Amino acid sequence: NIQNKQINLKEKKYFNIQPFCTFCQKTTTIIEPSFLDWESIIGACVKCEGLGNIPIIDENKVIPNNNLSLKNGAIKAWNSPTFEWMNTDLLKALQKYNVDITKPYKELSEDIKELIWKGETKVKKKSFVSIQEFFQTFEKETYKPSSRILLFKYRKYILCPSCSGSRIS
Repeated sequence: NIQNKQINLKEKKYFNIQPFCTFCQKTTTIIEPSFLDWESIIGACVKCEGLGNIPIIDENKVIPNNNLSLKNGAIKAWNSPTFEWMNTDLLKALQKYNVDITKPYKELSEDIKELIWKGETKVKKKSFVSIQEFFQTFEKETYKPSSRILLFKYRKYILCPSCSGSRIS
């Protein structure tokens, strides 16, 4: 019952020494049991550090009432006496850009919202602290309990884009 098969010597076949995924065309490492151990950092996703999700600043927590104007305290984090100087600087800077600071936040153009969130990117000396710069300062100071508490108030967690929540790389 053995069938004779003809071998086509002209057909090229490729063999890989390393494990290779033909679907995504990536070379992988040999999977070891420690890579799949949830208590081991070996094989954990680099982006989420094996947690499956990552924290990001939630715009709805930073600006919970978008019916408020910037002048009336739309940016919640800057309503405290400690940070109100940032709101004052922002209002002064926006007047230079001819922005109506009495207009509700939701009615501001996307360009102005981007300016508020990302700051002045094409200027050497910035006239105000952007919302992203504000939170990046606290992200550098997570050794301080007050920084961790402030970040906790304004964050939400999303599925890690690198591992899609699988927690391993």
